[in-house]
Amino acid sequence: MKHYLKNPYSVAAKWLFLLGIPITFFVGIILFISLPEEEIFIGILVISINLIVFLSISIGFAIPGFIAKRRLKELSEDGISYEAEIIRLIPSLHTRVGSYATVYVECVYINKQNQRCMVKSGKFLWHSNAISAGLKATVYVDRDNPRKYAVKMEMTKDINQNAGIDIDYR
Repeated sequence: MKHYLKNPYSVAAKWLFLLGIPITFFVGIILFISLPEEEIFIGILVISINLIVFLSISIGFAIPGFIAKRRLKELSEDGISYEAEIIRLIPSLHTRVGSYATVYVECVYINKQNQRCMVKSGKFLWHSNAISAGLKATVYVDRDNPRKYAVKMEMTKDINQNAGIDIDYR
């Protein structure tokens, strides 16, 4: 069973959209129940502004995720595929989603001219319990422009099945 590491922008957009609209709906119900008739317009205005803010933030987070997904799809169909060796994981310390951190992945692949090429991926969500031993990187490179590439990360081991790894929390 393979797990694909997710783009943090897509995850954030999904949760903002799924949580923002119900929260706005419940706030609207509470405002309609508690406000007198002459102040209903203010309640509608507050709900509309709240809805617009949640939708615009969700769409703002979704756009980079859609761009990355489209680039990966285009390059996987039309580009050249290389298996890559993962050199290191670079944490992005300013972004965390629950127990997940965002990381960049540096990998090296050997192209058709037998040259070692180093690439740095976009952001991926990384669980703090996961180990990099079960990661597999595939780099898709554009045939015409080798500077245009996409990195696909696959986790070949389940993060809950880290047998043989004992973590001492003393």
